[in-house]
Amino acid sequence: MTWLIRIRTVGCVLCLSLCAFAELYSAGATALDRFGPSWERILGWFLFLLPIELIAALTFLFSNKREKLGFNFAILNVLLYAGFVVVDVFAGSKSRVDKADWLMMGIWAVFFAVVLFSARLIMTGSRRPKTNVTQPSIEGIHLRG
Repeated sequence: MTWLIRIRTVGCVLCLSLCAFAELYSAGATALDRFGPSWERILGWFLFLLPIELIAALTFLFSNKREKLGFNFAILNVLLYAGFVVVDVFAGSKSRVDKADWLMMGIWAVFFAVVLFSARLIMTGSRRPKTNVTQPSIEGIHLRG
């Protein structure tokens, strides 16, 4: 049964790592776009902080005392990146948003939900039990009187 927990944890870590890579790629593409507006390129340089924040969240999720802080960092990361996605779609030069943009935002919303669910699974899986879960043997009880 422990192998199943390990596979679940590895899958969750891969999901968060994939999100960090997607954010890194998006930040690079936005910051280095020569043909984009200047405000979007400046925003792209700030987007490089988001993958760093997500890796910090992943580190906190595996710590014994700060897993709640790591989960809150993951929530903040998803909210900030979702804000960027919405601004990117609605601040374009087009007058209306087409179906492809709505589909892209829907796919990102599902991906964000999976990332938060993965962070939650890591947070609950990294907690150590606070009490001793083993029961005393009958011999130990008998010897104590």
